[in-house]
Amino acid sequence: MVSTDTDTDTTNNKEIDIITDQEQEQILCNAAEKFINTQSGYYSAQNSSIISEDFVFRGPIIGPLNKIDYIEVLDYFQVFQAFPDIKSNAYGFSIDPFNTLKVRFFLKATGTYQYPLGGALGQFATSVTGLPDSRPYIGSTEAWAITFNSIEQMQVKCITAGYVIDNFEQDDDDDSSKSTTNGKGLTFGILNTLGIPFPTTPGNIAIKGIQQITGKFSTGSAALFPKSSSDPEKIPQWWKDQRRGAD
Repeated sequence: MVSTDTDTDTTNNKEIDIITDQEQEQILCNAAEKFINTQSGYYSAQNSSIISEDFVFRGPIIGPLNKIDYIEVLDYFQVFQAFPDIKSNAYGFSIDPFNTLKVRFFLKATGTYQYPLGGALGQFATSVTGLPDSRPYIGSTEAWAITFNSIEQMQVKCITAGYVIDNFEQDDDDDSSKSTTNGKGLTFGILNTLGIPFPTTPGNIAIKGIQQITGKFSTGSAALFPKSSSDPEKIPQWWKDQRRGAD
């Protein structure tokens, strides 16, 4: 990429701003950090306008989810309201060398359980553990990636998240970093902290069966459970992988 500050358009005699590769990388990394900490709908209130219409979310056993279903899942759990002091503690933002619009980073979230999670699962959690008791949540270290649609539009096109990179942090000698999730990521780690240990291994027969059953009760405004994947015909066409949920 050209590394000058401006260039001249001889057609209409306008000066056009040109950014360097390094500047573009910094812009993208800053945008990813801002999104995860202040716009995500998981660690903070959501800014849905920054999510592109052809958005896809994919986790180890959840997804692909389109924009509408992704927002509904976030609204179902209301994690940042149940854990009002939750922090992503994201770090290590860098550009994927094979996709210059993809920002990769790590996080190890923390928070305290102060209000019930949303939905039937939140009600189930209170029946298992009692009312919120300010117990600490210390997440596993997870790998995330946020892909933007273009440097001009800067909308989030894809999120891959919840990929735990260390399954043994619950055995850490340092109590400040000892995970409460038993090696589980995202909301599964939070549920484990609350005493609900769902299996989270891709291909696991139990979780696949759970997803098949709960999928029948995961549509509509009064859904009992969150969707584990979007309907195939409603997944943006650019997403090619045919696996669904825990497949």
